[in-house]
Amino acid sequence: MNSFTRWWEVAGREFLTGVRRPGYWILLFLMGFLAFGLSDGSVTIASGGSEAGRPHLTSVFGQSRVQAVLIISLGALFLAIFSGLAVIRDIELRVGEVFHATRLTVREYLWGKFW
Repeated sequence: MNSFTRWWEVAGREFLTGVRRPGYWILLFLMGFLAFGLSDGSVTIASGGSEAGRPHLTSVFGQSRVQAVLIISLGALFLAIFSGLAVIRDIELRVGEVFHATRLTVREYLWGKFW
């Protein structure tokens, strides 16, 4: 078993674990819901003391700007959550003992988790 095979095994297992987590599906649902709601007009972004009525996004460029900000914000929030949970999951799975018992190196493991 060479280095690429060990790296690929870690990446594959991490992908399958990620697909089964509900957090990724919640993130995908929220992004889709917000994109559809903003394009439909049923989701609006209101400022605190605005008395101009209900603000609508009337141009494609305005909508793309707002969606980009929302997606980046949601992505950063979920990335922080998933990163913290990855550390806890590695401790629960006792990954350190796996490094001592197998030929898997820390570098291969980290690159596999990254991909």
